[in-house]
Amino acid sequence: ELAAYLFLSLAYLKAKPNTNPNPVLDELTSKSTAFLLHSEPRVRSLAAECIGECVKMSADPKATFDACFKIIWTSVLQTYKISRAPIAPLKTSSSDRAPVTTPNPDPSTPENPAIALDDTSGWRELETSFTALISIVTSLGPAPFWDASTLEVIQYCATTHVNRHVRAESINLCIKVCEVWGEKLPSQFADNVKVVLEGTLRDNWSQV
Repeated sequence: ELAAYLFLSLAYLKAKPNTNPNPVLDELTSKSTAFLLHSEPRVRSLAAECIGECVKMSADPKATFDACFKIIWTSVLQTYKISRAPIAPLKTSSSDRAPVTTPNPDPSTPENPAIALDDTSGWRELETSFTALISIVTSLGPAPFWDASTLEVIQYCATTHVNRHVRAESINLCIKVCEVWGEKLPSQFADNVKVVLEGTLRDNWSQV
């Protein structure tokens, strides 16, 4: 139902893009950023697509981008270096069974249950957050959204993060920024791309 809501709202906006004020656009922007944290992957993916369209259709794309980016990047910072701690292994007759691992829940929200993650499964909203940024960059075009700390996180996620899907989407973000800026790509981001390129070429491609 949520996926249908996002899809139909987006279709409506594309049919009537110049309505102002546009309560449907305002609601979809708010819902899409919230649905980036949804447990269902299809809802998260569609929400990421919707965010880019919302930015493009907004009467003030830069202001809408700034609001969405703040939410997205807060989520990234909360999850990109999530730690893992071993928990008690399942009872088994085999003595060499590997222990199950799980990320430590955020200490500020102890009521949140630990979620089992592995090296290949999508890391929930982290991967989708980068998908949303790609969608926004595609819609907004050449507009700088980074500072030194932002680039440091992108570098880490593209070259060091344990999850290959997160690494892939981080790299795709770098590619999209290069595409929309072209030859006018700022030197600060170009230097970041060089670091990412060097790191990804050292990746274990047999495991990708």
